[in-house]
Amino acid sequence: MSITRRNDTDEDRFAQISLKGVFNGRVPPRVPRAVVRVSSLDDVLAGVALAIREQCGLAVRSGGHSLPVWSLQEDSVLLDLGGWKKVDIDLPEGRAMVTPAVTSKELNDALAPRGLVSPGAHCPHVGLGGFLLQGGMGWNAQGWGWGSEAVQAVQAARGAGPAFPAIVICFQLQARPYTPQGVFSSTYIYPWQCYRPVFEWALSVSPMVGPDTEIKILSYYPYDRKEICLLAQFITTQETAEHAQGVLREIHNTRPPGFLSQSPVQPESLENLYAIQARICSPGYRYCSDNGFLKNGIDIISVLEKAFLTLPHRRSAAFWTPMAPRSREPLTDMALSIQSDNYFALYAVWEAEQDDDRCTQWAHGFVQSISRHCVGSYIGEADPERRRGRFWTDESLHQLAAVRRRWDPQGRLSSSAACDLGLD
Repeated sequence: MSITRRNDTDEDRFAQISLKGVFNGRVPPRVPRAVVRVSSLDDVLAGVALAIREQCGLAVRSGGHSLPVWSLQEDSVLLDLGGWKKVDIDLPEGRAMVTPAVTSKELNDALAPRGLVSPGAHCPHVGLGGFLLQGGMGWNAQGWGWGSEAVQAVQAARGAGPAFPAIVICFQLQARPYTPQGVFSSTYIYPWQCYRPVFEWALSVSPMVGPDTEIKILSYYPYDRKEICLLAQFITTQETAEHAQGVLREIHNTRPPGFLSQSPVQPESLENLYAIQARICSPGYRYCSDNGFLKNGIDIISVLEKAFLTLPHRRSAAFWTPMAPRSREPLTDMALSIQSDNYFALYAVWEAEQDDDRCTQWAHGFVQSISRHCVGSYIGEADPERRRGRFWTDESLHQLAAVRRRWDPQGRLSSSAACDLGLD
């Protein structure tokens, strides 16, 4: 265990230590009083004892990918779990035991050779701790469900996010069967002028592809083009290559004209998908995200058009994915309690501090402007300090508040985040 105190350390050195692992280059002006670098349960207990002894707040960092940087709490003791990584696999039971700092890619690198997969985060360097506590919208969430549904845990640990009033030191996850040769993808790129027909196409094929095909539309600037383009991608995971190819050929045969490029029915791999995500999501840039679950039955194409066609920076993107059939089933034994058939997220990504207001306003301002069309938001891609959202049903919110009062009556864990979330 290593404890570094703010008052005993050079300012630049302490900043380096307290920001280790932080993904977002735009960090809040909150500085902890001490950083405890954890490598065992005893280290966690020592860090908790330090916070109690000094009567200050306590914050936890698993991987540091949280865009609001939840782990930075003013004058708190920061438990940095980033150096504590352990994966144990129970192959007969198809389960994995992982410490919170283990990433989605690291877990699947261990599972895949054994014919298993975990529906972890798309981004390879996301720590499982924050991802799972926030609910876990990961690979093929529309069919495989939320990542936290695979966790054997108490209700509050499935979707409470930074409001969870305890420290997780290990997750037990139920993995899924995985057949590498049954993974295929089709990718199409269209000009922005095809926005409506591309969306209509994706919506039309969504009900027919089954629960093992992930669908997404991404609005972005390709590196070699001056105008916004639309990427439509379909990733299917089947038991055989023949079945996977059949699913994607059916989609391919209904594609609208006007595409700039197409790469249909291609063998795919987790390694390649993670590599693509790593190139898209690079640490150190300035990030802001916001999102919403759209009400069922509305004209989502018209509602989302402005955001998808007005990206504030060439690195920014807008994202949509259907959540059915999972959204048609109740969420049970989870703090996460908001869902609908259609989910969108806005990712403002930029480089210069002078663009902060413009880029954050694009994300938060748009979501606020269409709030009447949303049933709520996903805490994992939101920043409630800048835009209050509805992350839980009233019943779930009251239950979570009661759990916090029982297990953390002094509000020691992420108290400022809980205030932003309406819990304290």
